[in-house]
Amino acid sequence: MAANLFRTKSPDHLIAEAAAPERQMKRTLGPVALTAIGIGAVIGAGIFSLTGTAAAGQTFASSLETPVINFVQAWFSGTGAVLGRAGAGPAIAVSFIV
Repeated sequence: MAANLFRTKSPDHLIAEAAAPERQMKRTLGPVALTAIGIGAVIGAGIFSLTGTAAAGQTFASSLETPVINFVQAWFSGTGAVLGRAGAGPAIAVSFIV
């Protein structure tokens, strides 16, 4: 088994093996496959648009608190840099919380 684990093939052998007719995939889509692709696209688009509609009522609060959190993190990081230890002290604590 160990011999098969480290066995190698030449690139020419791999290309010839992949080009063999019995290893080729059938390149046709029938009416059932095309219908399934169309239905999947419609359902997938509907799922993503519904989640966006459901989340639309919650965006105002998060759009206000995100800049505040970013400001606090940047302020602590800047304070650590001014004190001579970049990222030290409160900046590390806040980075674990946020």
